[in-house]
Amino acid sequence: MNVKLLPLNGSDHDLVHKIYTDEGINDSAVLGYWQPISHENIKQRIDSWLSGDKQKHFKIVSEGNEVGLAQIYGISLVNRKCTLGILISDEYQGKGIGRKTLEALLDISFLQLNLDKVEVSILSYNDKSIKLFEHFHFIHEGTLRQSVFKKGQYHNVCMYGLLKEEYITL
Repeated sequence: MNVKLLPLNGSDHDLVHKIYTDEGINDSAVLGYWQPISHENIKQRIDSWLSGDKQKHFKIVSEGNEVGLAQIYGISLVNRKCTLGILISDEYQGKGIGRKTLEALLDISFLQLNLDKVEVSILSYNDKSIKLFEHFHFIHEGTLRQSVFKKGQYHNVCMYGLLKEEYITL
């Protein structure tokens, strides 16, 4: 399976809109609350992402199809750490795309940006994501209780981390 991370650009608002308005993605991701988002709002969001130097945003392309988004954000050069995010359309999940995307994000974070730690926040009921990150030896560092409100309920968020020294030994 061929998976590429390509830099997000201003013309990718249709893909970002599709991902951010996908109810399945919103149900399983730590994105705050789901709401209809206009194309203009998406354009402003992309412009904000592209103007900052503490984040990198990519579109995930597999076999020529734009299948999702990947993010490295909250980059701290002082603490040498960041947070990762992967959002893949439901129809492309379970095909190994998340695994290949995570491999690429880890390479960028550790080998290009020279960061020392990557973190990720996962809803406690998102078993697929937990399994993916644990496969890459991310350590469960704690749980934020009732930290996200979705569909009338509060949900726990699991915090995971991976150090560069742990990554190098994979």
